[in-house]
Amino acid sequence: MLTELLAFLDELLSYLESVRDVRSEDGRPARRSPEVERLAQKTRALRASYETQDSLAVGVLYSVDLPTYDEQLAVKVPALKDHPLVDLPLYQRDVDPLFRELA
Repeated sequence: MLTELLAFLDELLSYLESVRDVRSEDGRPARRSPEVERLAQKTRALRASYETQDSLAVGVLYSVDLPTYDEQLAVKVPALKDHPLVDLPLYQRDVDPLFRELA
């Protein structure tokens, strides 16, 4: 099943790389989009992780910079930027508006 997946990913990548932007004047293939580049990196990492030759692939096979859970939560709950969650007053909250909204 893995060989079929890798063959499909290779075929998909070759198709995506052969697509050109018709708005391009010189007819060259369009620059790789970040999504296609990410797919190519994941395919290379998957292929390297399943190699069964004499050598073993070590190191970071795939890396992407994404915000951490704490950074995403700090955007949603601004009070977390200044204090950790354990320091926030949980029991001194007025929940009456929530109950009125649910009633």
